[in-house]
Amino acid sequence: MKRETWRRVENVLAAVALCSFATFTFLQLWFCNSSPRLIDQASGAVNLVDCHGTLIYLTNPERLVSGALLYASVALIGVAIAIDIRIKPFGIEMPPD
Repeated sequence: MKRETWRRVENVLAAVALCSFATFTFLQLWFCNSSPRLIDQASGAVNLVDCHGTLIYLTNPERLVSGALLYASVALIGVAIAIDIRIKPFGIEMPPD
């Protein structure tokens, strides 16, 4: 692929990683303020999570989505960094020591 294509791929990966992490952060704040503080079998909120010292309970889908967003953002930024290191799509070379 051409350098311009790699540059676009890296930018898109970084942007998606940023959006994923921002969504994860928003959800964590939302869960901290709106999730039950006591186990709630009826709603399925049985997963204990420590939210900055406050214990809350999340449902399985809430915990799955939250974890997936966090791990996806880390993986995507890792791939973007790997592209930057291996391919150098922005053409910035470090001078030798």
